[in-house]
Amino acid sequence: MKVFLTLLLTLLASAVLAQPPSYDYTRKTVIEQNPKCQIPETERVFVSDRYQSSFIIRIKDDLTLRQIIDQTKYKDKEVPVVVLRSGLDTPFNYPFWRTVKPAEKPTFSLKPGDVVLLGVGSW
Repeated sequence: MKVFLTLLLTLLASAVLAQPPSYDYTRKTVIEQNPKCQIPETERVFVSDRYQSSFIIRIKDDLTLRQIIDQTKYKDKEVPVVVLRSGLDTPFNYPFWRTVKPAEKPTFSLKPGDVVLLGVGSW
């Protein structure tokens, strides 16, 4: 019985920790990690590195994922990237979700309020 309960608790813990990222949670985490951000709410793109570090960047017409990646430790490295967008927050329904190679310049268009999640593994 003890072994069964241990296995059950381990399975439940794994299921909870293996949830795909959500827009609301990730955005809230980035805001909490950057409380002094002065960028207007309507001009923000939220960037998170596996929830460990983050920053908020001002959206511009020509802002690219490559520019964001190059401001992080992932410059010149292959990095998994997921873009979360409000209203599209169902698991695995992300507007951008793939690994970006060092020389690659994805043409994906960012929008105000997008959350860029870097370095995420599979869940």
